[in-house]
Amino acid sequence: MGAAMNSRSLLLAFTLIAGGLATAQTGIQQGEYFWDTDPGNGNGSPLVAVDGTFGQALEQVLAETGTLPTPGAHVLYLRVQDDNGGWGPAFSTVIEVLQGSLLLPDIQVSQGEYFWDTDPGEGNGSTMLAFDGNYDSALETVRLESSTLPAPGTHTLGLRVLDVNGNWGPVFRVVTEVLPGSITFPAIHVSAAEYWADSDPGEGAGTPMLAADGNFDSAVEVFRGGGIPVPVIAGTQVLWMRAQDDDGGWGPPFGVVVNIDTTVTGTVAVPELA
Repeated sequence: MGAAMNSRSLLLAFTLIAGGLATAQTGIQQGEYFWDTDPGNGNGSPLVAVDGTFGQALEQVLAETGTLPTPGAHVLYLRVQDDNGGWGPAFSTVIEVLQGSLLLPDIQVSQGEYFWDTDPGEGNGSTMLAFDGNYDSALETVRLESSTLPAPGTHTLGLRVLDVNGNWGPVFRVVTEVLPGSITFPAIHVSAAEYWADSDPGEGAGTPMLAADGNFDSAVEVFRGGGIPVPVIAGTQVLWMRAQDDDGGWGPPFGVVVNIDTTVTGTVAVPELA
C-alpha cells in the first residue's frame, strides 16, 4: 500500500545524478520538475538542493509545490542540468492524487539478474533468487546459483534488479577472484554509522549510531540513534545517515525529510527490532 499525504501541498525528496563523460567530473547546475506534459527544457518548476547549493555530481533535491494536479493518476517528471548547460533525460514516476491527499506508489523489487564481466543487456542475465522465496519488498536479500564459474582469475560480477513498473536499476559491480574450483568474495561489513540534521558535518563527525543487536558485524545492519541533534529547530528538516565499511570508507549519505515538533512534551517509545 502506498503512503498517503493529507495535504494539498507536496514536499518530496529525491537523489539525482548528473550524467557526464568518464574523463570529466560533471556537477548539477540546476533541476526542475513538471506534471504530465513537458514544458521544454528550463521551463519546469525549479528543484531545490537540500544542502542549499547545486554543484555536485550527486545531489539530494526537494520538489515543493502548493498546488497539486486534479485528483487522478499523474506523471511527475524531474530532470537536471549539468554545469556545461546540457539537460539530462527526464526521470518519471506515476503518482495518484486523491481528493485532498497524495498517494505514492509502492516501491518493490520484482526480479534480479547477474552476469560476469560483459553486460548481456537488461533482462538477459542469469536469474537471481529471492532468499525468502518471494520478491515483495523494496529491500531484498538475493542469492545466485552458478554451476559454471568463469575461468580462474579476476572477474567482475554485475547485478541489477527490476522494479514493479518494469524498470531496471543501475548495475552494481564487485570484483571477485575465481580460484580453481572455488570463488572468494571480499568481506563486506558495516563497521560504524552516524547521523545528522541538515548540514553535513563531514565524514566521521556526525552523531554515532548503534547497531540494534549491539555489534557491527554484517553487511546489512539495523541502526538506532540517540537524542535529536542539537540545537533542536522546529519545522521541516532533513535527517541524514551514512555507514562506514571495514576498510574505513564512508558510503553515500541517505536522507529523509522529517518534521520536528518542539511543542510535544511527551516521549515516543520505539520498539526494539529483533
